[in-house]
Amino acid sequence: MLGSNSNSTKASNIALITALILAGTLFISDRGSQTIFLQTRSNVEAIASPGIKFLSIPISMLKNVSSAFVERSKALSENKALRDELYKLRDYQKESRIMELKLSRLEQLLNSSNETKKTSVQTVARSYGEVNSPFVRSSLIDVGKKSNIQKGYAVSTVDGLYGHVQRVGKNSSRVLLISDINSRISVMSLRSNSRAILAGNNDDFPNLIFASNYEGWIEGDTVLTSGDGGMLPPGLEVGFVIKEATGKLVVDLNTNSKTVDWILVTHYSPIETPISQTEIQGNSTHDLASILKGF
Repeated sequence: MLGSNSNSTKASNIALITALILAGTLFISDRGSQTIFLQTRSNVEAIASPGIKFLSIPISMLKNVSSAFVERSKALSENKALRDELYKLRDYQKESRIMELKLSRLEQLLNSSNETKKTSVQTVARSYGEVNSPFVRSSLIDVGKKSNIQKGYAVSTVDGLYGHVQRVGKNSSRVLLISDINSRISVMSLRSNSRAILAGNNDDFPNLIFASNYEGWIEGDTVLTSGDGGMLPPGLEVGFVIKEATGKLVVDLNTNSKTVDWILVTHYSPIETPISQTEIQGNSTHDLASILKGF
């Protein structure tokens, strides 16, 4: 019995030692395999790294191209939106400038300074260029008999006298410009008070004719309407005197080279000719005869 127990113990000890040796061997071999694996992987990565880097270049380029394409599409979309907004702003700016110009013109017209009576009636109207007309230089305005416009009324701009009403319709009138060959108006020099007739010649520089005193007219004189003849109100600015190469004095109109759209019509009634006593008596006799004839 004692001998058998001794043999079992030895066998157990041997088995235990063998197991420990095997476990140590396996542990050492596993650490070695990990080291070998890590070294092998490092070597493979070192060898494959240039190839992987080379292969990644097209992928990076494709990614960059795709990103650039997306950004470009976004930029094009934003540019289109900005362009549409710019066009709208330009339209608004154009309308704003037109309204500003209209307001400025109307303010200047309504506050225009001249020697006409401030209590006189004035009508603001729009002027339109005329192509088919019996006159060389004329214009149409959009007011007529409905606005109490009459033949002979002065038509002015913010710069000065433009013309006078020649014909009157229901809702429009024709204006004869002072540069037309059919136009004759009485003018005066602001400096010397000398009188003359401004005669249109279908040119931008009408002639001064029938001057009361030619020595009273010099280059640079400011020309105003004189009111002589009672056809136009006095004091409306017309232009200034210039001398041609031939020495003849003409008038450079204030409205020359100016865009004329809004105008001001001055309601001005000429001074009526007084009726003589003989005419009064004759009219009374005629009226009395008419009354007696009725009986």
